[in-house]
Amino acid sequence: MDKMNKIFENVEKIIKVSGFHITAPGDESIGIQPATWEMRNDFYFDTLEELEKFRKEIKCLYESHCGEVSSVVTFEEQQALWK
Repeated sequence: MDKMNKIFENVEKIIKVSGFHITAPGDESIGIQPATWEMRNDFYFDTLEELEKFRKEIKCLYESHCGEVSSVVTFEEQQALWK
């Protein structure tokens, strides 16, 4: 039973994220409007470090294809800001 308790403890620690808002500031002085994209899906992370690593990877991906990215925020973080 001790093994099962350990498994349940680990499962309870898993971080679930519903998606991400990716924001680019744009440069309206040269006609580039600000942009926001959404990545919708359930993402699961074992630790906050994994979440932060994934957030950095998203930022790098969008920067390489879309230009400067100012933020990558989870849906849950965004909702907390709105409250």
